[in-house]
Amino acid sequence: AGNVEGAPADADVWCDVDTAAPSVPTGLTVTDETGAEGSLVISWNAVGEDVQGYQLWFSSNGTDYTLESDQAGTPYTDMSLTDGQTYWYKVSAYDEVPNYSDNCTAVSGSPIDDLAPSIPTGLTVTDETGAEGSLVISWNAVGEDVQGYQLWFSSNGTDYTLETDQAGTTYTDTGLTDGQIYYYKVSAYDEAPNFSDNCVIVSGVPVDDLAPSVLTGLSVATKAGAEGTLVVTWTAPPEGDLQGYKLWFSENNSVWTLEADLGLVTSYENSGLIDGENYFYKISAKDEVPNWSDNCAPVEGIPQDQKTPSAPTGLTVTSVETGENLDLSWTAPPELDLAGYNIYRSTISGGPYSLIATVGVITSYRDNGLTTGTTYYYVISASDEVPNYSDNCTEASGTPTIGVPSSSVNEITSYYQTSMSFTITVIASAAAENVTLYYRYASDNDNWGPWTSFGVDTESSWSWSFTADNGDGYYEFYSIATGIAGQESTPAEADTRCGVDTVPPTITSVLINGGNDLTPSTLVTLTIAASNAISGLAEMRFSDDNLSWSDWENFAASISFTLPTGDGLKTVYVQVKDKAGLPSTVASDSITLETTPPPPKGALTATIGTITAGTTGSADFTRYAIAVTKVRITAAGTVSNVRVNVVVHATKPAGVTAIALPVYSYLDITTNVGAAEVREATIGFKVSRSWITQNSIDERTIRLLRYGGEWQALSTSLVGTDSTHVYFEATTPGFSLFAVTGERRAVPPVVTPPTAPTPPPAPLPAPPAVPLEFFAMLSMVGALAGFSIAYSLARPSKYYLMLKRLERAMLRPRRRRVGEPAVRPPVRVRKRVSRAELAALRRLERIARKRKRKVMREGRKKSASERRR
Repeated sequence: AGNVEGAPADADVWCDVDTAAPSVPTGLTVTDETGAEGSLVISWNAVGEDVQGYQLWFSSNGTDYTLESDQAGTPYTDMSLTDGQTYWYKVSAYDEVPNYSDNCTAVSGSPIDDLAPSIPTGLTVTDETGAEGSLVISWNAVGEDVQGYQLWFSSNGTDYTLETDQAGTTYTDTGLTDGQIYYYKVSAYDEAPNFSDNCVIVSGVPVDDLAPSVLTGLSVATKAGAEGTLVVTWTAPPEGDLQGYKLWFSENNSVWTLEADLGLVTSYENSGLIDGENYFYKISAKDEVPNWSDNCAPVEGIPQDQKTPSAPTGLTVTSVETGENLDLSWTAPPELDLAGYNIYRSTISGGPYSLIATVGVITSYRDNGLTTGTTYYYVISASDEVPNYSDNCTEASGTPTIGVPSSSVNEITSYYQTSMSFTITVIASAAAENVTLYYRYASDNDNWGPWTSFGVDTESSWSWSFTADNGDGYYEFYSIATGIAGQESTPAEADTRCGVDTVPPTITSVLINGGNDLTPSTLVTLTIAASNAISGLAEMRFSDDNLSWSDWENFAASISFTLPTGDGLKTVYVQVKDKAGLPSTVASDSITLETTPPPPKGALTATIGTITAGTTGSADFTRYAIAVTKVRITAAGTVSNVRVNVVVHATKPAGVTAIALPVYSYLDITTNVGAAEVREATIGFKVSRSWITQNSIDERTIRLLRYGGEWQALSTSLVGTDSTHVYFEATTPGFSLFAVTGERRAVPPVVTPPTAPTPPPAPLPAPPAVPLEFFAMLSMVGALAGFSIAYSLARPSKYYLMLKRLERAMLRPRRRRVGEPAVRPPVRVRKRVSRAELAALRRLERIARKRKRKVMREGRKKSASERRR
């Protein structure tokens, strides 16, 4: 069946098997990881054999182990542990087989939390709203295992103290001083505790924005013993930083005004009110910031007059001449609300008194029906409208007696009387039964005549219709009354006086400016000569048409007066009035007003009249045989009575710079309009053709020059011509001396060719025999030569033609089209030629002259040859 190979005596392959385990690791340590929490660092000594790795075993109870790590090296950090709890570890090594060593002896360790929290961020320090002396400090929470925060405080930014240790992130620091700066920093800590560093320092300033409390206890009451006064009182708020109050006032509890800004008081008196009217008050408090409290509720008050009037003073009692009456008089108290008086009487000094009358606001009273010879005693009290009654005044007494009457002449209403008859009245006492009127007269108010009785009146109206029989002058009066007890004494002087003036004043003359006939100004002086014998002159008035008059004013012999505007004859009418009120007849004087100055001597004048602002007026001088034809003026503002004056000078005026050009005319042009009122001026002038021809003037160079310390050429343009004159216009900035000038035409020099010397005649040989045909040919050649010479002499050379074209181009007058700006022509044409152009022009002139001389020489030579032939 088959053969089975027998087993070999030895193995075919040999190998070694590693069954030896590595050594047990040594030096196992378990330590807390510095700067961390919940972690342990496990390390051991490396085994020196062919170790491939280590197995680290973990146990939380020292009995049950689990594989924590299988790793090649040492050490190992075990994290996420619980700080403070004990953990056990052991380690074994293995090789590549692997063969595992035994575990080393277990070693335990406890993790410790030594990781500080993060530094807090977002620290802010703000004032606490609605408070005083307090700051709110807040920061962001730290997200780790933070247990709390420490807030540090400093008032100087250097020295810090612990303000609070708390779990939250907001803190209110109170009891601070408003306006002072404070500094804060904060740190966090965990349960270890591990403390973070302090955050960046932040400062803050507390501000008092806490308003005081609303006031309480506001009350309004009438002030005792006063009128129109309310006393406002209140209770002060409890705040210690109170500084004052604002008291508000209203008459209708709707519209409020500030009555007073008060300090630390709790009452206020408001006076000057109307008793019986309603008034409202409210008040607010302020602190030193100031923060203002709300106003308290309004409180109403009604002032009542509780002030009694002062007692009357100066009570006097006098007897009336009739013997049954006493007159009482007194001085009123100063109160304004006085309503009246109570008058008391007694026959015993000191009373008791009986009320005999209640009177109004008067200061005198007559007590009638008394017994002659009996003494009576009086007191008076005042009352106001409430009524409040004053105390009685000091007692005064009097005894009725029959006395001698008295009288006096009343003052005459108008001191000067204009009629010979007027009324005289006298006031006499009650005891008078008749009154006699006396008078005296003086014509000069100085030398008085004797006193004369005018008449007796027996009725109590005591009046007379007085007739001034002495005529105009002065009269004095007094009266004497007679009664039961006798007649009054003659007074030491007159009671009154008056003047009688029935003759109006007279104006002797009125002169304007001392009688001058002419004035250049509306302001003149009026001199008035007038008189009145008795009362004297009092007033005067004026008119310029004898219809409308000025108001009366105090008389003066000389005054300044303003005439109506506008040149011409002016008349002033004058009327005066005396102190008695009698007016004079009207007097007048006249004067001619010429405000426009006369033209210069020898001037020719043309009047424009009124020129309104921005328009042009023209003065026409064509009727005069002078160079100026017209002057146009454009006014800056409206001017009137405009005149233009022209003085023609036959020669250059003295003191004026001479002009190197021919002068047609010197013209002095002026106007009565100020330079500031002239916006623009144009002068039209003409130049005689005969002057242009006689002086060989190029009319294109004619200009108008203006003198202002030196001559200045004005922009001049040609505007027209006729058979006798050429017309121009020039624009000028002002008026002064002018000159019309022009330049002479350039005259080319006359070139006389040199005369060639005539050679002496040579001896003529004997003429040969010439055929007749020769003479015919010679005639033809001579004719041709003559034609050539004549043509060359008549035809200009090309250089001469170039020269003339250049001259015409340079001297051609400038013309412009309508609407194009005018080009100001130069005074001298040659000023427009540059040096290079002038040199070229002269060069061409020389070439032309040489060419012309050469042609002339050649022509003369040919003519001489022909003649010799």
